[in-house]
Amino acid sequence: MFRSAEARDASVELARHGTLRGVLGSFAIHDLVLLAHLVTMWTLVALAHPVDGATSEARKLEAAISVLVVGCLIARASRLPARLRSVVYRWVVFGTVVASYLMLGGSLPVVQPGSYDAVLNAIDVAIFGVEPTLWLEPLMSPTVVEYLAFFYFSYFALCGLFTLLALGPTSSSETAAVFAIGTSIVFGIGQLGYVLVPGFGPTHHLTPHYAGPLEGGLFWRSVVATVQAGSAMKDIFPSLHTAAPVWFTLFAAQRARATGRRAWRALALITGFFAANIVVSTVALRWHYAIDLVAGLALAGAAAWLAPRLAGFEAALRRRHGLPHAWAFERPPAG
Repeated sequence: MFRSAEARDASVELARHGTLRGVLGSFAIHDLVLLAHLVTMWTLVALAHPVDGATSEARKLEAAISVLVVGCLIARASRLPARLRSVVYRWVVFGTVVASYLMLGGSLPVVQPGSYDAVLNAIDVAIFGVEPTLWLEPLMSPTVVEYLAFFYFSYFALCGLFTLLALGPTSSSETAAVFAIGTSIVFGIGQLGYVLVPGFGPTHHLTPHYAGPLEGGLFWRSVVATVQAGSAMKDIFPSLHTAAPVWFTLFAAQRARATGRRAWRALALITGFFAANIVVSTVALRWHYAIDLVAGLALAGAAAWLAPRLAGFEAALRRRHGLPHAWAFERPPAG
């Protein structure tokens, strides 16, 4: 009887070990963060049924979930050539983050038809005594608008640059892991924030209080056109235009300390300058309330603290179970 109980305990332990090894063998931490975000969004959209558009938005999210899961299985549970697995996986991860944002334009109105603009505006006024966008309005000449619009628009270039540097074929596995985890946290939590606290921003909510619309040049027109074409329209809290550039700056600074490379240090300084201007532009150009920036800074700080720790934990856990690094595709998966 004692042996029987002991055998059962051993079987349970083996099953647990096998299950954990199987999950680790197919999914990295950032994969699970992205999956959790997509599944949460799918659940919220499904609960909104039969609201118009709910079914079609749910199907889009199901497709995104399927692509991510298949991409992970191809990368870590297939015998395809290592180079092919690496390329497919990097594009799948990048595409999932981009698609999850683009789908907000359809899913946000389904999940949250209202807005919290009045609440966010009231918080700003309570803290500063006046809405910051109204206080800044006298300073917003066409030249200042164009200057800030350049930096606001540079957000997209920064996203592309850091993705290429951190997830490109020459990047180390450690660099890729830290960046992927931090970025999935920033965008995954940030986009759920849009669902919890949707708002159109000062540019819509406070229109009657401004002396007139902002005027600028090429970059300002490009910003307006981009927002109208691809924005979810109620995506303000937290400010990802704040969270992402600040996270990139902190990430570059971390890599500079970890590797001792001057290139990372220089990149951190340059990105920090751009991030500071982008943060100012989000309020000055009337896209965000100041409290959105506070939330964005907190999110960036949390990602910077968590990412290297989670990456180290994951690497140690995978070694313990005899698995290659989550971003290593040089050899076929074990087993």
